[in-house]
Amino acid sequence: MPKTKRPLAVQRQITQIARDVREARLLQRLPQRVVAARAGVSVQTLAEFERGESNPSLDVMLRILRALGYADAVVEAFNYRETPSGQFLIGQEIPQRAR
Repeated sequence: MPKTKRPLAVQRQITQIARDVREARLLQRLPQRVVAARAGVSVQTLAEFERGESNPSLDVMLRILRALGYADAVVEAFNYRETPSGQFLIGQEIPQRAR
């Protein structure tokens, strides 16, 4: 099955996250080998991610973010329950599965 082309907006977001990971690592004065070891990934995997050359799994991305101290912030940023639309949806009934 041929790969589908990644939407430009998604590619930009991946590039921004990769840049931010690298910048956070450098600001904390952490070498790639330390972050990679903390995350349980190879230095090559981390380096490729920081350059935007890889498409890591969510597991790998969260392990890298956790090694830098940011995984909880990422998870919290997606907490839909705290948004106005999330509050509205919480009051709604969950639809039954259509058969």
